[in-house]
Amino acid sequence: CLAQSSLQVRRTRDVLAIGDRAEAVIIVKSGWIQRYRQLRGRRQVVSLYLPGEICDQSVWSGQAATTALTGVRDVEFALIAPEEAMALYSGFPGIERLFRANHVVHERIEREWMVSLGLRNAEERIAHLCCELLVRQGCHLTGAVSIPLLLNQAQIGEIVGLTSVHVNR
Repeated sequence: CLAQSSLQVRRTRDVLAIGDRAEAVIIVKSGWIQRYRQLRGRRQVVSLYLPGEICDQSVWSGQAATTALTGVRDVEFALIAPEEAMALYSGFPGIERLFRANHVVHERIEREWMVSLGLRNAEERIAHLCCELLVRQGCHLTGAVSIPLLLNQAQIGEIVGLTSVHVNR
């Protein structure tokens, strides 16, 4: 295992709060983590991270977090200290490429979410999210498919910019 430490957090607690400085690279081991911003009592989820995904590399910037990370449900995540990550990068160049590729993939996903918020109607937003989660969990879109969906209606609404009542419809 790459990480020296592994932590479990209940879904009501932040993994990283706004204003905190990350002390390690964070990788999801089990459960899902969401990145969000809260404004005037409302929450907008801007990213989802599934098992195996690197959800925070802000340790490299040294700046305070402008978004928070929390579990969609209970979550377990690994922490990789910066020194350990640097040693891995030096010894295994493919690891650094993997970390960079993960970052690029999540940037692309976030841009697609922005397009959804600005240009897609409610049905299209939810359909796009469902298709994305199918693909990210390795499902092939042929025939009937079943995947775990750890999101409730309110959480789906926080991702796609709709109220839970609208999501229910």
